[in-house]
Amino acid sequence: MISLSEAIAAAECNGIDMRLFELAYEAGDFGFGYISQTGGGAIIRGETGRIMLTLMDPGLRSGRDAVETIAHELNHVRSILRGEDVLEEGVAEISAQAVRRYFR
Repeated sequence: MISLSEAIAAAECNGIDMRLFELAYEAGDFGFGYISQTGGGAIIRGETGRIMLTLMDPGLRSGRDAVETIAHELNHVRSILRGEDVLEEGVAEISAQAVRRYFR
C-alpha cells in the first residue's frame, strides 16, 4: 500500500493537477475512493478549501490504482462543478481506463 503523499506524486507525474484535491484515507475495501458531498449534492471542501477526495485501501494498492481512482473521481467533480448530475460510473471509468493505457 502506498501513502497519500505517494498517491499525489503519482498523480502529478501522470499530469493530474492535485491543487484541486485534499486527500484523505479511510480504511476499507468496499471501494477505491470517493468525493464527499452534502445531502444537496454540493462538494465538501477540506480545511484548505480544496475538494475532499478520500482514497480507500484498493485505491492505494499502487501508484497506478491511486491515479486511476483520482482520474475517475475528477470526472465526477467536473460534472458537479458544471452544475450537471454526477456522471454515471461507466462514464467516469473511461478516465481510469485512459490512465491505465498511458500510466507512467
